[in-house]
Amino acid sequence: MCHAREWLIEPGQREWGRCYFIVTEHPVEGVIREGRVLKGKERPRIDIFVENSEPTPRATFVFEAKRFYPKSDETKYVGEEGLGTLLNGTKGRQDRAAGMLGYVQVGSIPAVKLAVEAKLTGDRTAHGLDPSGEVWTQVSLDARIPATFVSRHNRTSGLPPLAVYHSFLPCCAAALPASPSTP
Repeated sequence: MCHAREWLIEPGQREWGRCYFIVTEHPVEGVIREGRVLKGKERPRIDIFVENSEPTPRATFVFEAKRFYPKSDETKYVGEEGLGTLLNGTKGRQDRAAGMLGYVQVGSIPAVKLAVEAKLTGDRTAHGLDPSGEVWTQVSLDARIPATFVSRHNRTSGLPPLAVYHSFLPCCAAALPASPSTP
């Protein structure tokens, strides 16, 4: 998290970056479960919450993060505790864009990307994806971040459509890109 804050204030930063601040573990207010409003520690928490500091209405961007390690997989990433929280409006309810971060702690980024893509392809309807066409498109947000993929979802219950930016970050030696060989 400290690296994200440093990135926002580093010399030569783009002008728009100076108007944002980042909060981790941001609680979500007003979530109703089983007929009651969740309070205190019961409330869901947004993993990373980015907010514009300009006058209201303030632009926000939420990230849901999931780890890929032996006891976690793409099912949790796309499931009710991952991507599902964005699609059902528990997090980022009124937003039109959000982010998913995959911390790759075991395996490679290409393998994780393919596994997540297969899960999304396998159940397009549940994820609000177009029945045909690409699941996502590749974009480059910053040279320091591995490829990011954008999926576009239709949400139910009157929620606006959502563009989700998926970034898979190397958090182990196996997930790092191969280094050029030296002669």
